[in-house]
Amino acid sequence: MRLFALLFVISFSCAVYGQDALNSQKPQAFIMPSELILPVVASQPGCPLRFENVRSIFYIDRSGTAETFNLRNIGNRPIRDFTVAAYTSYGGMWAKSRPKTELQRLVLTGEAASVGGEEEVEIIPLNDELRTKFKLTHRPMGGVVVLMVVRVEFADGSVFSDEKASKALEGYFKKLGEYQ
Repeated sequence: MRLFALLFVISFSCAVYGQDALNSQKPQAFIMPSELILPVVASQPGCPLRFENVRSIFYIDRSGTAETFNLRNIGNRPIRDFTVAAYTSYGGMWAKSRPKTELQRLVLTGEAASVGGEEEVEIIPLNDELRTKFKLTHRPMGGVVVLMVVRVEFADGSVFSDEKASKALEGYFKKLGEYQ
């Protein structure tokens, strides 16, 4: 009887684990061709954060795009907090700051930094079937996305700020979006 009970518990655990694995599938996306959406990084001399692996992706199940990237502290001082933003040539924008849960841990020189809220995505190759399904053939460029660091707070309390350029870029793209 004990053996039966043990086998039942193991079988039930495997079934629950297997169901969780099925339910936790990553969303699928493909990398948008640069001739359709061009992600660019603003030139910011003296900025202690560098964008790496920048790309625009298209979520297949949601039919929407997002920018993905890594950030790295290339400065010579530890970073406590930061804000990054993206501005689009069609007037859209978003901004993200470091997650509050990570503010106690400093981002040291050379370390990668997280903006939080990223989900793991399964990147699949863009093939002819997907190009046809999402009407990506013979299509003009949809826009430019400019990524930039808005503000960085160092561990010693000093600040790198490019908020003036950020606001100017936002205003420029909003005005440009009105004409389209």
